[in-house]
Amino acid sequence: MSLQVQALAYAHPNKDILFQNITFAVSAGEKCAIVGDNGVGKSTLLKIVAGKLTPSAGSVHCAEAPYMIPQHFGQFDSLSVAEALGMAERLEALSALLEGRGREEDLEVLNDEWDLRERLEQALANWDISHIEPSAPMKSLSGGEKTKVFLAGLDVYKPELVLMDEPTNHLDAKGRALLNEHIAHSNATILIVSHDRALLNRLSSIYEMRSDGMR
Repeated sequence: MSLQVQALAYAHPNKDILFQNITFAVSAGEKCAIVGDNGVGKSTLLKIVAGKLTPSAGSVHCAEAPYMIPQHFGQFDSLSVAEALGMAERLEALSALLEGRGREEDLEVLNDEWDLRERLEQALANWDISHIEPSAPMKSLSGGEKTKVFLAGLDVYKPELVLMDEPTNHLDAKGRALLNEHIAHSNATILIVSHDRALLNRLSSIYEMRSDGMR
């Protein structure tokens, strides 16, 4: 199994239970969805799987490190594109080394990723946002462009386990077509929270999440 979730529960800081007894598994290479009523905790569940939140009970086992494409509500607006993708430090180290002002710690940070800039440029081009510079502030981008920035991370990191939270919310028709093509040809394990019926119809299985379990 690529992902195993066992008896997972989450309670708010005020002790109100959001969900409990969430158990499911996703096989390697499977592409599946989670649906459910608004407020049932689907986004919270993805954050727990991604390691960004700690559950109140239960366990999550991932065979590979997950890469998450989050919903965005302005929470990344203080970051640059490179920072949002977790690449800013390595890109700065690369620039320092190429300009002859690098130090030994820059070599450690770069970790031999001398092609990082080219890989990022190609990834942005793949998702039709080649006009966006890594230094651009996220707040200057449209909703669809922000989503495509995180989608471009798929091409840079090539993760084996991908989590997507409502990825089509801000995408135009071309962006949705690119996403559909990526999902169709990807060998990664993909777990998607979505209400988009056209997207759901492309996936192999669908879990319905309720506050007291998954089916």
